[in-house]
Amino acid sequence: MNFWTIVLLVGVIVVVWLIRKDFFSYKKYNEDIRRIDSKTGQPTKVVNLYDFYGTNIDQTIRVYESPRLILLGGELYNFEDIVSVSMSTRTETEEGEVKAVTKQSTVGTIGRAMAGKIIAGNTGALIGASTAKQHTTYIKSKDEVKVEYIIDVTLNNLRTPLYTIKIEDNREKAAEVYSLIEIIIKQNEKW
Repeated sequence: MNFWTIVLLVGVIVVVWLIRKDFFSYKKYNEDIRRIDSKTGQPTKVVNLYDFYGTNIDQTIRVYESPRLILLGGELYNFEDIVSVSMSTRTETEEGEVKAVTKQSTVGTIGRAMAGKIIAGNTGALIGASTAKQHTTYIKSKDEVKVEYIIDVTLNNLRTPLYTIKIEDNREKAAEVYSLIEIIIKQNEKW
């Protein structure tokens, strides 16, 4: 076997292993969700914390309105267990790269080269051409800004007094989760 055959074989094995791992994670996730739904009924609201469909029960929030339960971090909590909610952001800026682009003026380059050749031959032509004016421009690529939304849910639970939800670069999803928890707290006040 040559080197590239071995590299290809290893690559195929890794891909198959990752697909198999994701399949079993997805299967376990579905079993956990079915188990919870069989006890609590169908959820009123489901929010997947990531854009792709979750393969981990920690990546989803499920609200069961009739039994007044919410699934956070794989644990079921009563609505009454939610004490407060707050949201903050953390911003990280990655500076764009600065590149220098130098251009040599073509105006006069030929004339300088010809004058140099007349005075000092081929070497003079090279020196004459290299004395043409240069202009350097600095170009900066756009800064990359990443925003992480942090939602802290205070629970009336000694084992888990604080549950933190982190959502990257998705303001709408963070606002949806925050509003959902806030509505549950307001419903608690009515009861």
